[in-house]
Amino acid sequence: MELITVEQAHSGTDAHYYGDRPAWLMSPELGTYRDADLITRSNFEVLTKWLRNTDSKNETWTEESSRHWAVGYTASVLVKPGTRAETILRDATKAITEYPVLDEEHYWDLEFSECESFWDQLSISERVKLLQDSQDSVFAARASYGDLLDRASTTAESIWDRETIT
Repeated sequence: MELITVEQAHSGTDAHYYGDRPAWLMSPELGTYRDADLITRSNFEVLTKWLRNTDSKNETWTEESSRHWAVGYTASVLVKPGTRAETILRDATKAITEYPVLDEEHYWDLEFSECESFWDQLSISERVKLLQDSQDSVFAARASYGDLLDRASTTAESIWDRETIT
């Protein structure tokens, strides 16, 4: 997929851009939004990290966000044409056409963090129920999610596989 200008992205009858960067470039595939899945969120975070490492003053790239009644929060990365930031965005856009994850380690860390947060927010009785449903020892109910991987792997895997996590 090719990069498009911000002006092109907002060319519909119901879309308007009021910012001061209409000629800057963006990749529709590398934005994020309120209900984004883990891959989308991870790729967005990795891309902004790469750009920040190249230009920490945001002179050649920026993150712009907006709100919409149908999709809620959206955020896009905009890059100034002809800069190193454009090259990074082009390379990232090309990379996800070949493999959907820009940085597997970041993605797995994010997924582990999501699972850990899910486990941490459960009450002890909810944890016990999950452990019983998976036929794991209820004594693991007070364990951290990291320890759960060793002590009650069936429950840990069921949390990992939950569609609500992604």
